[in-house]
Amino acid sequence: MGPIWQPIDFASYILATFVCNYGMYVLFYMVMKLRSGERISRLTVLFILLACATWAGSLYMFYFSPINWQETPSQSRSINQPCSLLKFYDKHDIWHMMSACSLFFSFMVMLTLDDDLMTVFRKDIVVF
Repeated sequence: MGPIWQPIDFASYILATFVCNYGMYVLFYMVMKLRSGERISRLTVLFILLACATWAGSLYMFYFSPINWQETPSQSRSINQPCSLLKFYDKHDIWHMMSACSLFFSFMVMLTLDDDLMTVFRKDIVVF
């Protein structure tokens, strides 16, 4: 990530690291699961789709919201934009809500990924 793309600040760097790490881990686990003959449940697929949709929206709001942590609060107020959701929430507030949904759906993917193994004996589960 560092040689390819230089983040603006530390929070962006940490966010990109965590998102990439989670994505690579889950992708590897799903590929290995399918290669070993296991299946992914419909509920997990639904959570994957919801997580991807909310991650796309929350990352958009994160990178394109008018906020600058390096300025004073009074200087930061000058770049505020009008509220867009229900004429009350701005992009930063929407980012908080969407990222919470993204984290929820991401954890639900991890929670339900092995639901097909509930009836399989532990000694019969392929370890990879």
